[in-house]
Amino acid sequence: MEEERPKLARLAGVPRIDRDWAWGGSTGAGVTVAILDSGVEGSHPAVGGRLVESVAVEIVDDEAQVVPDDGVDLFGHGTACAGIIVGLAPEVDIVSVRVLGADLRGKGVAFLAGLEWAVERRAQVMNLSLSSKSERLFPFFHETAAALAKIIPDARTGVLEAQEHNVDPAVIGAALTEFFAS
Repeated sequence: MEEERPKLARLAGVPRIDRDWAWGGSTGAGVTVAILDSGVEGSHPAVGGRLVESVAVEIVDDEAQVVPDDGVDLFGHGTACAGIIVGLAPEVDIVSVRVLGADLRGKGVAFLAGLEWAVERRAQVMNLSLSSKSERLFPFFHETAAALAKIIPDARTGVLEAQEHNVDPAVIGAALTEFFAS
């Protein structure tokens, strides 16, 4: 433990991480971020009026359907994610794709349908704080990841590296920073 203390002391000197540190003068203008989570509360002050569309994935007769939503967050986590994103990129457009319920649980088919919906609409960035353990859906997540790599060339490297290293593509996280350089 004693040998760890010097490492911890160095951390105290880390500069504050804020929008200027991360992006310089970039604002996120022209960028759409899809947040697949518990929803986004469009009227929350941290979201700053940047929510431009809100949908939910509902399961009806074992089929996932993407339907318009009222811009609500059943848990608060999606709104927290949106607030962080808007704090870093204040002119970004936020799209909420609610795939989780009030208990932060959801079905793999809902996650996949929401992800496909966001890819089809060409969201440049997708924020996902979730995954699926469904082996049955594994090939579909691979297909969606490959489609994402074709639509957004800058995502190709991360997606292919994840597949090359046999990382479960059900856990997809892409931070495409060059999209924020507008």
